[in-house]
Amino acid sequence: MRGCIPSDPCGIIFAGSVIVADMKVADTGTLEVEMAAKAGANIVCILADADDSVITESVRAARLYGVRIMADPDQCPGSHPSCM
Repeated sequence: MRGCIPSDPCGIIFAGSVIVADMKVADTGTLEVEMAAKAGANIVCILADADDSVITESVRAARLYGVRIMADPDQCPGSHPSCM
């Protein structure tokens, strides 16, 4: 995504495709999920080790905007061999 435009450009250009917004949400769940959804994303990535309140906000916003949430374990201890 090259910025967040509230007119669904990704959905128009890539009609029929699943758009993943790899935003790694960590601190503002509602706002970032809303921006991604309005820009045409179907799935929004959040950090798996984000605070519980951020995860709750993200899920609530995802339900409101009709998108899915994907947890990214990228920064979780032990999620990658180089972290061990």
